[in-house]
Amino acid sequence: MCIFSLKQLRLGGALLVILGLLAYGQFPPAAQQPTRGPGKLYVLDSNAARSTSEALVVDLEKRQVTKTYPAGFHPDMALSADGRRLYLAYDAVKSERTEQKGVLDVIDTVTGNLIAHVDNPNRWLAISELNDSTMALSIYDSTMALSKNVRWLFVYKTSTDGAFCGLAVFDTTTNRFLSDTIALPKCEAALLIPSQRSGNTLFVVCGGTNDVRTARLTQNGKPVVNEIPSGFRFVRNGIVKTAFQSEDDLLRVVMRDGEYSNLDLATRSIVGRGALAGTPAKRDAGGEAERLVRFSQASADKVFLGLVGLRDRNRLLFDEIAIVKADTLEKTATMQASAPLWAFAVGDGGSRLYGLDPRGGKIHVFDTKQAVETEIIDGVGKSPTIVILSK
Repeated sequence: MCIFSLKQLRLGGALLVILGLLAYGQFPPAAQQPTRGPGKLYVLDSNAARSTSEALVVDLEKRQVTKTYPAGFHPDMALSADGRRLYLAYDAVKSERTEQKGVLDVIDTVTGNLIAHVDNPNRWLAISELNDSTMALSIYDSTMALSKNVRWLFVYKTSTDGAFCGLAVFDTTTNRFLSDTIALPKCEAALLIPSQRSGNTLFVVCGGTNDVRTARLTQNGKPVVNEIPSGFRFVRNGIVKTAFQSEDDLLRVVMRDGEYSNLDLATRSIVGRGALAGTPAKRDAGGEAERLVRFSQASADKVFLGLVGLRDRNRLLFDEIAIVKADTLEKTATMQASAPLWAFAVGDGGSRLYGLDPRGGKIHVFDTKQAVETEIIDGVGKSPTIVILSK
């Protein structure tokens, strides 16, 4: 039986997320000269939980949306490492409050052609509950992940009766879902973390049970090692918010209150624990404001953490980004955002960060070397929720 702590969405009862309107200041003088890197941003606009949505392509040189791909209700996406394939999942809806069907589109981003359109039933449609606001949004994290070798697309699913929680595996070479699925009993709010060493391995951090489970596939997609029934329990209490791998292939899992565990998944052991400075789990002697962890992304020897102030803890949007060392999680710098953000993408070897403002439909660009926000790109959707940087 699959237990839920997050509300599943169907169009007839879609949850509208309410967020507060906050005021922020102008950029500091050091940020007046914009810095831009090459590449494109793919931004998923959920369109406030309506029956249609879009994936937007933002040209970072032109600083504007240059292409859109249509989608349906509650979209999700993944992008190949070379940026040539876009995997766009959504529910196709015939009319409001009526029949909907999960599908997956495979798109050639060079030509814009639709390569495949396949059934994708029982997609996990979940969204965090955010309270207090004047504005309706629909924002959430992705529940799809490409393997390191880009052969497999893992999609988190749950049956309508709650009897199945688990993974479906899409073969990107044949553009078909495999017949075998991988069960994740009682795994709520799953974070999908592809192994950085093995192209056929996926780590699943289960927020509901606070354990990590490992799935490995053969070259033809058959599970060869499935530790799902006996997940590695790393903590008893708390709420998991984010996880990432380091170059030494340790998995670091961070709780909402800033406590973290370093896990060696090869030996299924905890090799370190700690707490991030400035969070409730570790209060600095200098009186630094307590912060809740919301989002992270690793790049080279650095990790970037989105930190939510306690006054906004029910909104789960962050206005501060901490830069920490990947090996020790020691904080080296802090960047302040001029508007509350939901997620971000890191590029240029960790020197540039693109923050997603869901209220304003904007991208906030940061120079991480100077630890300062440099510019804003406007006109990026009505309710943007996921952002991916294409090289």
